[in-house]
Amino acid sequence: MNSRKILYFPILLYVIALLSLWLLSWLLGVMQLLVDGTFVMGNLMTAEGIRWALRSSLNVVDSAPWGVAMLSVVTYATLAASGLLRLVGDIFSGRMLTANQRRAVAVAAIMLLLYLLLLFACTVAPWNFLLGASYNVALSPLARGWLLVLFVGVLLLSLSYGYVYGNFRSIIDALQRVEENVKMFIPAFLSMLPAVALLSCMRYMAVFELMNMSTTAVCATENIVYAFPFLFVLIVRTVIAYRASR
Repeated sequence: MNSRKILYFPILLYVIALLSLWLLSWLLGVMQLLVDGTFVMGNLMTAEGIRWALRSSLNVVDSAPWGVAMLSVVTYATLAASGLLRLVGDIFSGRMLTANQRRAVAVAAIMLLLYLLLLFACTVAPWNFLLGASYNVALSPLARGWLLVLFVGVLLLSLSYGYVYGNFRSIIDALQRVEENVKMFIPAFLSMLPAVALLSCMRYMAVFELMNMSTTAVCATENIVYAFPFLFVLIVRTVIAYRASR
């Protein structure tokens, strides 16, 4: 099967699940009419269910974690374009690092150390603005914006390594290489549209309540549904790269 086509498998899976959920809601609605009070699931095939789907369509799209997904994808794409992921693979495979790789690692480590020192300096007096007014780390801007802090650190690390190693010749070159890796995740971003509709319909039908799932379990389920398309892309790419190297 074409590798590009298989990347769209999560979209097909979520669309089929969404259509099946609508059909299931209709079947359960019919059974609820025949046996009154047996089922408490919301029926999506009623006039009220259709009106709800139309009213909540825009809100449903906004509820997807687009920002987290984009930062995560760009972080991975930067690591892959710089050659750091290949470096990790070489280390685990027991290969000897070249002099150029060791020099790039040294420069990247120094830049990462300087970044960590800067973060530390911004958490102690008199420049403790990253702790906020409460001086509580758990409630501080540093804790709430941990993903952005991680993204900046990875970006700095990857650019430093990529420039010294020779994978990046300029900012434009770096952006183009990162763009090539980001494009690979377009099917995963498209998968979020049927995924968020599926989760929303499950909430309307009270599926989580009928399964007696806790709030933590529901959040974990939603995160898995959103993350699966991106993990699927990574797995497919890893398999393709492994086959190409043999």
